[in-house]
Amino acid sequence: MGSVPINAILLVRGAELAALETERKFLDSHRDELLGQYGDRFLIIAGEQVTGAFDTLEQALEEAAARHGLKSVLIRRPSEAQIEFSAPALTLEILSCQSSTVK
Repeated sequence: MGSVPINAILLVRGAELAALETERKFLDSHRDELLGQYGDRFLIIAGEQVTGAFDTLEQALEEAAARHGLKSVLIRRPSEAQIEFSAPALTLEILSCQSSTVK
């Protein structure tokens, strides 16, 4: 199976889509400034504020969980373009996506 790029975003129509709209707009409108200030680091964006910048995605995820708990935040490198993916079959629960480990 092919792998999905790490910066791919699963966009679900409705509340989840609107949940990070502010963060995406902030990133888009401040992209050059953020690139100049943070380079190619992974940014945690909550609302219209950068709350962290990290060298690895793992570090950003750990800090986002510690700082923001269950609140939705955007984690992305400012240099990466947004990839949108819509899967109505998943949204409507016609299909499910389950992870399994192979031993």
